[in-house]
Amino acid sequence: MKRSSSWRIFFRRPLGVLGAAMLLFIVLLALLAPTIAPYDPYAHVTVQPEDVMAPPSPEYLLGQDDAGRDVLSLLLYGARVSLTVGFAGYGNVSQGAQGFQLGFLHLYPSEAMLAASLGP
Repeated sequence: MKRSSSWRIFFRRPLGVLGAAMLLFIVLLALLAPTIAPYDPYAHVTVQPEDVMAPPSPEYLLGQDDAGRDVLSLLLYGARVSLTVGFAGYGNVSQGAQGFQLGFLHLYPSEAMLAASLGP
């Protein structure tokens, strides 16, 4: 299959394109979090009673949490952590699968060659 036909098939599926666009948007938000976050989520906040669980306002677009911190900033910085853990986990799983295959090939070379030659 040619590379151009693979892209053509991908772009014919609107849900796949929508999912890829959403993932790209989240990755961009996470990468740009220090630039676009209105407040530092790690900064010490002096809390007033009216700041606890405050609803959205022009100053705090998604409101405040139980510690008086901006929820939008927490969400943007939390996306960075989630994507890091997700991509690291994916790398560990794929490396584990490769290690299993190489270990199987090393321990049982004749069976592995037979399975490879017969196919699925």
